[in-house]
Amino acid sequence: MTGGSQFRASYSSLEKRIYFEPLTFDGVTHIETAMARAKANKRGGSLWLPKGIEEPEPKLLSRFFGKIGLEILAHRFMGGPDFDAVLYDAQLDPLRNWTRFGTGALKWPIYRRRLYDENDMFTDNAHPERYQVLHEFDLLVTDTQEWYAVVCLFGEEFTINLGGPETEGYETWLRQHEHASPLYTGKNEPLKSN
Repeated sequence: MTGGSQFRASYSSLEKRIYFEPLTFDGVTHIETAMARAKANKRGGSLWLPKGIEEPEPKLLSRFFGKIGLEILAHRFMGGPDFDAVLYDAQLDPLRNWTRFGTGALKWPIYRRRLYDENDMFTDNAHPERYQVLHEFDLLVTDTQEWYAVVCLFGEEFTINLGGPETEGYETWLRQHEHASPLYTGKNEPLKSN
């Protein structure tokens, strides 16, 4: 059977049972259809309940954000006179090898933290209607000339060093800036959550 429905689960400690209640009428239909098929086949069936979204392995996540970092860099310099010089700089070869092949380093850490809840709604002067922020990104160049790609997806910030497999420079920058996100410092104002 394809498709699916949302259900509410509740636990009865007295009965030691878990109850599932469909949130829409089609949920009842899906259950009845599945039970009818199992009965028609004269064999038992199974009820599969996903535990939730599994976290990708750290190496894969790091390679993904390394690729995003290179794309942010390309986006920043696209159409400008320094595009080729920056994007084809040999200093980015270790990151390119990491993102493409997973080679050149044992690991390439990302710094992660939650900035706001994924369901938070925001307003600002340009958008007085409430809206949800799906993604944000920027480049951070520290005083020591380390380049970091800072990406926020559904309220979770991911930061990767474009020049080498370490995040200590970013952590130092955070301490120096009272842990403010680079997404909201300088030219950007913090969003107002409602």
